[in-house]
Amino acid sequence: MRQDVESAIKYCIMNTKFLKLALKEAYKAYDLGECPIGAVVVQNDQVIAKAHNLRENKEDPLGHAEILAIKKASRKLGVWRLDGCEMYVTLEPCLMCAGAIINSRISQVYFGAEDVRNGAIKNNLDTFNTFTHKPQYTYIYTEECRNLLTNFFKDLRFNLDISKIRLETKRLILRPLLLSDLDDFYEYAKVEGVGEAAGWTHHASKAVSQAILESMLKDNEVLAIELKDCKKMIGTIGIHKKFYHEWGGLKYREIGYVLNKEFWHQGLMSEALTALFWYLFNDLKLDVLLCGHFQDNIRSQQVILKQNFKPWQTKQLKDASGKLTKAFYYYLTKEDLGGKLND
Repeated sequence: MRQDVESAIKYCIMNTKFLKLALKEAYKAYDLGECPIGAVVVQNDQVIAKAHNLRENKEDPLGHAEILAIKKASRKLGVWRLDGCEMYVTLEPCLMCAGAIINSRISQVYFGAEDVRNGAIKNNLDTFNTFTHKPQYTYIYTEECRNLLTNFFKDLRFNLDISKIRLETKRLILRPLLLSDLDDFYEYAKVEGVGEAAGWTHHASKAVSQAILESMLKDNEVLAIELKDCKKMIGTIGIHKKFYHEWGGLKYREIGYVLNKEFWHQGLMSEALTALFWYLFNDLKLDVLLCGHFQDNIRSQQVILKQNFKPWQTKQLKDASGKLTKAFYYYLTKEDLGGKLND
């Protein structure tokens, strides 16, 4: 009896451990804007392969977590038959992945969330009992697997239309970008050090600026900062749609900004951001704003801290030269901004 209890405890511990590893893979997919599904292949209680969805980033219809994990496992073991292997996956496999599991001879599958619409193991199709090789499956319900998917699709559906935004401050107008901003855009984008501080290389020609401006107009995520007295576009503020599993289910956006070097150290960016944040929190009802800077960009850090952003996390990102460097990220809520909303 004691041996049976110990075996059951070990079984639960191992299942939890490997499903948590699959969840870590799913988090990676979420942060890439991929449907957050992760898979782990295990042999003799040892992980031999991990993967997450990459269909969108690789533009590959076969880029599902289960198939990518199977390929990695086969390469590592040097065989196509994965007899005795188990798979832990955060969502019930679809028909394509169920077929790959059958054909790779995986023995057992554990999944943490049902897929009522497209699942092909427990729902819709009893795939595993249909063909010669019949893998076993266990549905281990986990709220985290389910919530991760729910939050992702909330994020995916939440959109902001900035095309009608027009905000005025004492010295500035915030408005949508225009093609006629090209000359002003190129004027500061060509200056070495301006773009590099934000992670992009300064523009080598007006043609480069035009292509980027047209892309920004298409994405509809960037506002122009116009100086009132001369009607000159002196910078931009991006309100970018990003995917971060930590903020899943909330209404959030990531702020990015750049300013013509001629107008640095005049408080103009802080003036623009204060007005914009008031609008985003009060009129558009956002829950959270995120912002980041490279470790050497002290000017940006000062602007961020002046707006009462709080530290969130540190990442390793490539700078404009392709070198890995630290980037510090912050978050802001309406409550954190406090009285500034009414200034």
